[in-house]
Amino acid sequence: AILKPFSACPQVCVYCQRNWEISGPMAPEAMAAWSTIEAACAWIAEHPAIQEVLVTGGVPLAMPDDALRRVLDRLSPPEEAPEMYRPCRDLAGM
Repeated sequence: AILKPFSACPQVCVYCQRNWEISGPMAPEAMAAWSTIEAACAWIAEHPAIQEVLVTGGVPLAMPDDALRRVLDRLSPPEEAPEMYRPCRDLAGM
């Protein structure tokens, strides 16, 4: 499954401009409403055949730390997935 909670990045390259619906560089409206994210996470949870979720958008690692943690914890609570792959940024210290 693909989850797109954030539709901006600091770069706005030609690839994204041509191929994706993105907001301006780090635009405030780039973050999806939590109700939308929650609905998507609930749908994913209702479909146990889904074993992997790609969190993408623009650049989800540019989201505020608390928002990124909330999304990842909702998808897979730490107590249920201690081995979950969380790339690029050390979320343990958040």
